[in-house]
Amino acid sequence: MSNTQTARIITGGLLFLLFLLSSGCATLQTDRVRATASAFPQPVELTEVPFFPQEDYQCGPAALATVLNVTGVTITPAPKCVKDPSPVAGCSRVGEAVPSSA
Repeated sequence: MSNTQTARIITGGLLFLLFLLSSGCATLQTDRVRATASAFPQPVELTEVPFFPQEDYQCGPAALATVLNVTGVTITPAPKCVKDPSPVAGCSRVGEAVPSSA
């Protein structure tokens, strides 16, 4: 057996031993999670927030319409917002404040 093969076997053995030793630290925490489950907040469904389905490149206008509807401005995004899909343009059309860096 050559020195290279011996070095590979020793290195592989050490890595395997390291793996075995470190895996002992990763214990299952199921019991602790179940015991403290009541400390976590319960899920909430926001039924009052409108949902606007999207097609390609419409996530910005849909998100803007969602925020505006929640704040009291009734708006529906256009089905095809190809000419001006920018949310900043939508803000300026509605009269909302537009950040100067946008």
